[in-house]
Amino acid sequence: MLSPEAQTLGALIITTVAVTLSGALAPGPVFAVTLINGRKNKHAGAFVAFGHALVEVPLIILIALGVAYLNESIIRIIAFLGAVVLFYLGISTIKISSVDIDSINVSKNSVIAGAVTTASNPYFFIWWLSLGSVLVFNALYFGLIGIILFIFFHWICDFLWYYFVSYASFKTRGRYMIQKGILIFSGVLLLFFGVVFLLYSLSIKIL
Repeated sequence: MLSPEAQTLGALIITTVAVTLSGALAPGPVFAVTLINGRKNKHAGAFVAFGHALVEVPLIILIALGVAYLNESIIRIIAFLGAVVLFYLGISTIKISSVDIDSINVSKNSVIAGAVTTASNPYFFIWWLSLGSVLVFNALYFGLIGIILFIFFHWICDFLWYYFVSYASFKTRGRYMIQKGILIFSGVLLLFFGVVFLLYSLSIKIL
């Protein structure tokens, strides 16, 4: 990663896109709920991305202002609450995997789903208070325009990826086995991250 002094605005944008995609493409809780909600609404990913941004953009601004700080205890509490949420979502998703998805309004609260799964993810905060902070400080080198461009290109990558995920999920609806497989995969993924978050909150290392 280039130092602020060595960057141009173009390099900042390229770095932002590359690092954002490397994180967004990795399966996680937000990815899972996007798959689930996309079964009913191909535009669900857009709403999930907006919910994600409701948590992410204020945090970026706080980091830029130098006032964002979460100690280890707070992050572990977030992890525990996140585990509870993910266990609930995971079990619910697996339960509906055998039901006709067209009869269930799973996309009604996609914005809320995006915000909740983002806010309950301790690794989201850890990432932003570590690697993410470096990106923000690099953007700050260019002043307000740097921060605005950073937020825009970071979010547009999230938006396009989650929109693609929900669209792809929607296009496979009506195919029972694919539908069932996606929902079970999403449910198991949510449960997996629930276990990871729970172990983290209890200071149990799994790696």
